[in-house]
Amino acid sequence: MERVIIQAKEEAEKVNMAKSSFLSKMSHELRTPLNGILGFAQLLEMDESLNEQQRDFVQEILSGGSHLLSLINDILRRVKNRNRKFKDFCRGSSSSNCHQGMHQYCTTIG
Repeated sequence: MERVIIQAKEEAEKVNMAKSSFLSKMSHELRTPLNGILGFAQLLEMDESLNEQQRDFVQEILSGGSHLLSLINDILRRVKNRNRKFKDFCRGSSSSNCHQGMHQYCTTIG
């Protein structure tokens, strides 16, 4: 039984690391172009030759982009907190508690 719990813990840690790696890479892939878009929109915002409609379009880009960036950052923050809680839980738990915790964790991340 102890061997099964150790294997389950190792598997959960592998899944956790893969998920963290994926989210980190995906975050970079999303944030890099988004920051470029926001930067160009900020440059456009300073252009005094834009008419009112164009200024409204630029504000939409800035508003939507900022909202999307905050959502991405919020997701990453939540994942990091969840990963930290998972590691702390397994460190301070008995084998049976850790097994129950891993089962609960794995069923909620799917």
